[in-house]
Amino acid sequence: MDAVNGTIGRWLHDIAARSPFVVDPMTAAVMVSRGWRPRLLGYQFAQHIATVLRRTGVVRSADLDAWLASLAAVGKRGEFLFSVVDFAVICHKSR
Repeated sequence: MDAVNGTIGRWLHDIAARSPFVVDPMTAAVMVSRGWRPRLLGYQFAQHIATVLRRTGVVRSADLDAWLASLAAVGKRGEFLFSVVDFAVICHKSR
């Protein structure tokens, strides 16, 4: 995979519907993180994103440090929110 498509959930059902498979109803699950602390989902995701971007060299390390510091500041005010939506489309062969 060369790139991540953050909008795939919006058209995943359409892709499946054009396949030769029977498509079951689509489901979604939302995970919400309301705190900026180690072990919480949003904190871990942000740290991971910064680590990956730092490794690629696409974003300057100072910019990543500033971004993480800004998230920590928002977290101290109790205003941090991070969410992930997972979509599932189940397909099967017709009988």
